[in-house]
Amino acid sequence: MSLEGKVVLVTGASRGIGAATVLELASHGARVVAGARNVEQLEKLRRQGEGASGEIAVTAMDVRREPDVKAAIALARERFGGLDALVNNAAVGALGRIETQDAEEWRSVLETNVVGTLLCCREAIPLLAERAGTIVNISSAAAADGFPYLAAYSASKAAIAALSMALRRELREQKIRVSTLRIHYVASEFLSAMPAERVGEATEVWRREGLLAAVPLMQPARVAETIRFLIELPPEASVHDVDLRASGA
Repeated sequence: MSLEGKVVLVTGASRGIGAATVLELASHGARVVAGARNVEQLEKLRRQGEGASGEIAVTAMDVRREPDVKAAIALARERFGGLDALVNNAAVGALGRIETQDAEEWRSVLETNVVGTLLCCREAIPLLAERAGTIVNISSAAAADGFPYLAAYSASKAAIAALSMALRRELREQKIRVSTLRIHYVASEFLSAMPAERVGEATEVWRREGLLAAVPLMQPARVAETIRFLIELPPEASVHDVDLRASGA
């Protein structure tokens, strides 16, 4: 199926996988609502996508805030007439040992990654039901591998997988597809904002536990192409789970 004219909301759209997904979908004719907290980066993204066959609209969006989520859905409806797909990409992480990690770090991760995904799904469902739409929830290999120093993030991504399964069953009669995309070894800025000392400690533990592979990282564009594939599937097809890793990982 063509993406021409389809309307897609992408969260966490200001950089990395989110930004790559916005550009990928717009280049194939989609009308994309790009939401993120960093409006300046969103505006750069919108300008970068000028000339694409689709269109990009941007909105300030913290997925933890219900008014922001409602506003993004309203933008899709008022500017583009509805919603065909939702890509729940917004996520944060926190590095630390469980025994010493601050509870506020856990709250931040779970509120963004889990509650934020839930709010976006909940608000999008009425519009998606009108068009037999698609939800793509981004999970991680960490959900199953249980990375030390990434317990909060791992737990949040496992919760997203469980949420997707429940949603799939609840939304079957409304013909809304729900796909879980687990990713691993993707080039991103995930660790760049975290304390260098913690990153060093965590990396050493991951290496010792055999959780790091000596392979080139996959680029966000590859993930974006997979997301496009999931949205483009014909109505009679549904891919429930995809595990996308860098080759050799």
